Amino acid sequence: MVQSISTQDAAAVNKFRGPNAYTFTDCLALTNIGKFNYFLIFISGMVMATLLLETSSMGFILPIAQCDLQLTNVDKGVLSAISFLGIITSSHLWGFLADTKGRRKVMRPTLLATFTITILSSFAINYWVMVLLRFFNGFFLASTATIYAYLGEFHTDKTRSRAIMGSAFIFALGAMILPMIAFLVINRDWVLPLSFLGIDYKPWRLFIIVCGIPGFLCGLSLFVLPESPKFLLAIGEESKAIEVLQKIHRWNGGKEELIITHILPEDDAAVSTMKFNNNFDSNSNFALVFLQTMWNQTAPLFQRKYLRITMIICFIQFWLLVVTNGLYMWFPHIMNSVAAFMQEHPGEHKQICEIVYNHQEGLYNTDGVSGNN
Repeated sequence: MVQSISTQDAAAVNKFRGPNAYTFTDCLALTNIGKFNYFLIFISGMVMATLLLETSSMGFILPIAQCDLQLTNVDKGVLSAISFLGIITSSHLWGFLADTKGRRKVMRPTLLATFTITILSSFAINYWVMVLLRFFNGFFLASTATIYAYLGEFHTDKTRSRAIMGSAFIFALGAMILPMIAFLVINRDWVLPLSFLGIDYKPWRLFIIVCGIPGFLCGLSLFVLPESPKFLLAIGEESKAIEVLQKIHRWNGGKEELIITHILPEDDAAVSTMKFNNNFDSNSNFALVFLQTMWNQTAPLFQRKYLRITMIICFIQFWLLVVTNGLYMWFPHIMNSVAAFMQEHPGEHKQICEIVYNHQEGLYNTDGVSGNN
């Protein structure tokens, strides 16, 4: 596995500027904003929402599934966190592959793999099978973070922030709709006995699949959407990048053919061409070369030039996810405790912390399954 980066001075290239030769930013501007961009924003928002639906769905099923899977309080905590462990384990790998193999090439199979594992999760026969499947669910789900780069590379500086805000709005809608989906699906009284697995298929199992459907549809949509033209340009595939730009122009209602003969480097910038070679010498160590290449891609983030901004971004992301996902995972359990308290002690007032820890006291004191049922 060999990575080569060639650099050309922008001024030298610009000497050969000819007719229908534009910078990449100008090429994007020529494609205009239209149906392609709106579809891409919607799919990107759904991909972001898939991450929320797949991880947060556990918080809604655990209060109901605790008897079927014989869960203790510790078990529920593990199931709530295991998907995130899978995400942490693989996020760096998918980021590296997305930068070397392609954004779409990484997201498309991993989204479909995520849905496949989601279906298997709904048939989990016990706690440990569920833990294993949810770990691999998170492992493949981590690739969805690539969608930010994928979406941004189809837009100019002028429209990029609005496109990402639009997709983030769809993500927020997903967060709002999730409790409604849980209410409509889980709040049903039916059972489908599956004797060959030794389980009763109940609504909470169906809910797991429902939460995975958006990811499946997004995976199929990526068969229609093209690879990022900026990525294609970065790996030296200029002709393919031009074809993608012309396709976007047609999708957006362009009546005349967009003619681009050459994509010029941006002013005062260098042209970087990155190629990833899969041909290995028979005596080479695949794992060693692979990790070395990954390290070469990662090390610059921790050099003095970028260290400060890297640390700031990681700090912001860490606490943002702690506040949102950390609370959201236990929110259904908290609301169940409050509802039970209001029913058992009408007119009495207590703080939420007292209600949660007093409700089903045996669960917290003995950590036993008997307190769940």
